[in-house]
Amino acid sequence: MARGDVFNASLKFPDGQEKRKHLVVIQGGPAYDASRQIATVVASTDRRNGRPLRDYEVSCGSADGFDHDTLIDCRWVFTMPRDEVISGGFITTLSPMVLARIDAALLVGLQIVPQLPGT
Repeated sequence: MARGDVFNASLKFPDGQEKRKHLVVIQGGPAYDASRQIATVVASTDRRNGRPLRDYEVSCGSADGFDHDTLIDCRWVFTMPRDEVISGGFITTLSPMVLARIDAALLVGLQIVPQLPGT
């Protein structure tokens, strides 16, 4: 498991619902190789219907390894047991370019930097 790997796993949301979602691993490297808990963000079907991309969202598609237009929402980080993430099945590994966009979206989504005016 590495930073940028995408898995299809069951995710329990704060409202109690449980859904199968694509989860993007957002941490990696030697310090995390033995971690039992993995930080992830959710990638879902892109349903913007022409609305502009927000600063905390990353758009991906088939060129990135997904089978449809996909939106990664970087407002919430879900910490999941490594075994649960892996058991869902590996989908793809995102490119360094997509990971750079995720990094920027995380800064805004987690309010580490302010959202750009007008977005």
